[in-house]
Amino acid sequence: MASRKLRMKVFQHYGGPICVRCGSTNFDELTMEHLLNNGSEVSKKDRKNIYRYIVNHNYPPEFQVLCKKCNQIKRREKKGWLIGNITLLEDI
Repeated sequence: MASRKLRMKVFQHYGGPICVRCGSTNFDELTMEHLLNNGSEVSKKDRKNIYRYIVNHNYPPEFQVLCKKCNQIKRREKKGWLIGNITLLEDI
C-alpha cells in the first residue's frame, strides 16, 4: 500500500482527495481509476504501487480519483451488469 503522503500528493494533482463520481471524501476509501479501462495493463508495469507509477510517469491525464464503491459500480456498468442501480448479473 502506498504511503498516505504519496496518495495525498497524487490525489491533489487530480483535483483533491474527493471521488469525482459521488463526492466522497473518505480518504481510506479513495483510489485511482484508469479512465481508459486498461488499468490492468498499467498494473502489469508496476504491480506494487499505482501511485508511484503515476508520479514516475508525470501524472498521466487518463486517471481520476474514485472511491472504491464507485470504482466497483463503474466496472459493473462497463461489463453491462448494471442499468441504473439494478444489478443484471451476480458476481461470479
